[in-house]
Amino acid sequence: MLEAMQTGLIKRPDAKLLVISTAAAQLDSPLGRMRGRALAQSYVKRTGAVVEARGDLHWLEWSLPDGEPLDDFAAVKEANPAAYITVADLRRQRSAVPEVTFAQFHACRWGVGEGSWLPPGAWNECVGTPTFTAGEPVWVELDVGAERSASAVAWVNAELQADVAIYHGAGAILEVVDHVRALAREYTLREMAFDPWRMGQAAIELEREGMIVVEFPQTDVRMIPASQTLYTL
Repeated sequence: MLEAMQTGLIKRPDAKLLVISTAAAQLDSPLGRMRGRALAQSYVKRTGAVVEARGDLHWLEWSLPDGEPLDDFAAVKEANPAAYITVADLRRQRSAVPEVTFAQFHACRWGVGEGSWLPPGAWNECVGTPTFTAGEPVWVELDVGAERSASAVAWVNAELQADVAIYHGAGAILEVVDHVRALAREYTLREMAFDPWRMGQAAIELEREGMIVVEFPQTDVRMIPASQTLYTL
């Protein structure tokens, strides 16, 4: 129904959709995706229990902040501004229903029915305009996709500022390799790490051109520690 109403908005330029709901248990749902889209906007602000996001969508949310325990009933009450809901009511509910149910319906915790790696909007907080200086050291990573996945080249400097270029289609492997060559001309390329899948010949060519290339197979023993380190950071 939500998707039907959203697609119907296109019929009138002045159409508005007002949605009132509790949190969704699954982030990969129409409402969960709407929230993710809202929190990826340029203006997102949390003040206590209130989250406001503005842009194409205007999102208002009363929820228990991440890190606050479910047993902090004063904080949970802040996420339930209705006067008829009391701390005593919430305390009784905490012992009466399962924890995930309490988290979803009383603390407005999203995605409690699935694993959530990072809070929605966390990536957006990292967005900025990187400032690279000609000749400075950079480290490059290259990942080649196939027909249904993109190819990408990413580079990062010593200040951990990062940028990425994404290419699509069968010719993407040629474009990402040319992009690496362009980076090597503009900066001091310390190292290029690459997933060897579909990259064997190109890596040999880049190495012959004087680049330091390092094979980084995307296997469990490598990606799990890398992902854990990123999560910890």
